[in-house]
Amino acid sequence: MGTPHLYDLTVRLSCEGELLDEHSTEVGVRRIEVMQKDAEGNACFTFVLNGVEIFAKGANWIPIDSFIGPAPDSRYSQLLLQAKQSHMNMIRVWGGGIYEKEIFYQECNRLGLLVWQDFMFACALYPDYNVNYMENVRKEVISAIKILRNHPSLAIWCGNNENDWLYEVEYSAGRISTPFYGKKIYHELFPELLEELDTSRLYWPSSPFGGNDHDSEAEGVRHN
Repeated sequence: MGTPHLYDLTVRLSCEGELLDEHSTEVGVRRIEVMQKDAEGNACFTFVLNGVEIFAKGANWIPIDSFIGPAPDSRYSQLLLQAKQSHMNMIRVWGGGIYEKEIFYQECNRLGLLVWQDFMFACALYPDYNVNYMENVRKEVISAIKILRNHPSLAIWCGNNENDWLYEVEYSAGRISTPFYGKKIYHELFPELLEELDTSRLYWPSSPFGGNDHDSEAEGVRHN
C-alpha cells in the first residue's frame, strides 16, 4: 500500500533541569482492524489497514536457525526482504517458535510487512491448574506485550497454534478424556492482560479458531 513512513521519537525524563533518562525509537502511525462481518452480514476475517480492506498473503515464520543466538541480523533482513519481494504482506510468528529478536520487528516496520503474533503455546496441553506455572506464564506474557506492542507492524495477537482445534478433534473422537488444560491461559489470562496493556489490536484465542468447528471454512480462520 505504498511506502511505510517511520518517525524518530525521543522521550526525555528530567527533574529540575537534570536529565535522568532518555529513550529513542522509531514509531509509525496506522490503524489496523479485523472485519468479521461483511456488508451483507456474512462471516469473514478481513484485515482493514487505514480503512482499506486487504487480502492478507504471507507465510509462517519459524526460528531461522537451530542455534538462534549466533544467527546474524543480516539473515533476518535478507529473508524478510525476500518475503516482501515475493509480494507477501503478512508474516505469522508461529506459536511453536520464539518471540522474535528486535531486528525482526524493526525490519517488518520498515518493509511494511504486517505481523500476526502468536503467543508461544503450540500443539499441546498446558498445566493451567498449577499456580506457579500460571504465574510464570503471566510474567512471560506481560513482558512480551510490553516489548512488542509499540511496533506498527504488529497487527493481531493470537493465543496459540492449533491447541483449541486439536483438543476438539481428539476429545470428539474419544482419544482424550482430560479437561482442556490451557484453556484458562488463552480464554481468561490473555484477554485480561491485553485489556490492561494493549487494546489497540484484536486478540484471537487460537489458530485455527471460529464457528462450531474450529477449522471451519465458514467462520474465523482455518488451517488447510
